[in-house]
Amino acid sequence: MQTAGTVMPTTKLGKPVALKIGLEEAVAKLRGVLEGQGFAVVGTLDVKEAIKAKAGVDVRPFLSMGVVHYDLLKRIVSEKPEAALWLPWSIAIEWVDDKARITVPDPMAMTMFVAEDAAWREIAGDLKLRFERVLVSMGDFIAN
Repeated sequence: MQTAGTVMPTTKLGKPVALKIGLEEAVAKLRGVLEGQGFAVVGTLDVKEAIKAKAGVDVRPFLSMGVVHYDLLKRIVSEKPEAALWLPWSIAIEWVDDKARITVPDPMAMTMFVAEDAAWREIAGDLKLRFERVLVSMGDFIAN
């Protein structure tokens, strides 16, 4: 995968990318890119506000965007219904070092729980490619 700018190393669970746009613009752009790649945004949790309201603690701006891809969802329901426990997939959107940062999940990390299952590895590989296309589509907005 090639993108312009700063793509950070993949963590054990996902791939973080620093953007050169503000948080609100990052959320709007990401939503559009996801929809353009066939994903549906099924919800957004404002983690900062939830923690403030429930625990009275201030944290940096942080959102969790729940997404699904209906073509893959059809496969999961028919081939691996127990994998629905991991739905929706969450994308983290946060404010770090005066930059918006998004982190898309690495579906292959989930396969460590079902390593012997070829069907799930195939679905996870397909999903990983789709998330990589999302990051490529965000290329103009990735920070240098």
